[in-house]
Amino acid sequence: MNRTILTAAAGLMLASLAVSGAHADGTKNFTVRAGGFFPTDGDAKRALGNTWFSFGGDVVVKNTQAGAITSAATLNSLEPLVYVDYASKDKTTNGFKLEGRTLGVGVGARYFAPSEVIKVVRPYVAAGAGLYFVHGKSTTTVDDGVPPPPQQDLTANATTTTTSSKSKTNFGFKVNGGVEFAQNYVFDVGYWNAGKVEGVSLNGYTVSLGLRF
Repeated sequence: MNRTILTAAAGLMLASLAVSGAHADGTKNFTVRAGGFFPTDGDAKRALGNTWFSFGGDVVVKNTQAGAITSAATLNSLEPLVYVDYASKDKTTNGFKLEGRTLGVGVGARYFAPSEVIKVVRPYVAAGAGLYFVHGKSTTTVDDGVPPPPQQDLTANATTTTTSSKSKTNFGFKVNGGVEFAQNYVFDVGYWNAGKVEGVSLNGYTVSLGLRF
């Protein structure tokens, strides 16, 4: 799972380099967000809780026309984009640790009200689809009740740790909407359909704040 996260992050960085030239004309093609993820599956909520941490980002895709580079940038109404979203939660109780992870990488589009109508506060809707990597892991640590060799510390007992880890790659989608303020700050709510791992769904709602640059 860590390798997957690093690969997704590297892909997003490469995409950001591809659009970096757009800053010369004042456009803002990169958005980062952080907030909460709220799973809808009862088993996921019982195991790890109702609120997980989430973060992500997207890069507006540029088009090449007649030999000149143009961008579906901040002032246009429709923005094709590449996105990465991630949510996670760990919980430890009496030597039993559970971990949940969801990573989505995909393509989509965001539609704004035209800038001629609304310049400072712009509502938008968006949707996307791609691959979602879902992961669950449990770790159990049991005190064996006997000192570990060499028996130098009689107050410490040996422990046995058992780990079970399951991962799956699903085709999923997201829908979201929100408001952009002064082409800089973003308030966003959405829903991810990431699929299941071992019968547990990691679908859920998100609420986040973001920055566009």
